[in-house]
Amino acid sequence: YYSKLKHESQCNFRPYNCPYAGSECSNVGDIPCLVSHLRDDHKVDMHTGCTFNHRYVKSNPRDVENATWMLTVFNCFGQYFCLHFEAFQLGMAPVYMAFLRFM
Repeated sequence: YYSKLKHESQCNFRPYNCPYAGSECSNVGDIPCLVSHLRDDHKVDMHTGCTFNHRYVKSNPRDVENATWMLTVFNCFGQYFCLHFEAFQLGMAPVYMAFLRFM
């Protein structure tokens, strides 16, 4: 029993929750299934390659009321990664955060 639980928690084929930011998506699946789901259902940007150069521009950088940018899925070195940005106000200062998640 213990080895089954350990296997299920570490298995490369275990189900994952949808990583789409800003929604309560209930889709669950393995990595290839989630990549297809993100591409087809959430219409996320897909990027293949190991370099990425993109500029996110806000017309008023001080106006950051809980902004979330669209998720981007990368296929790099045979692995998938999710990238998304968030912005929020912390006191008087705007805060910008980038999240890179290994799938």
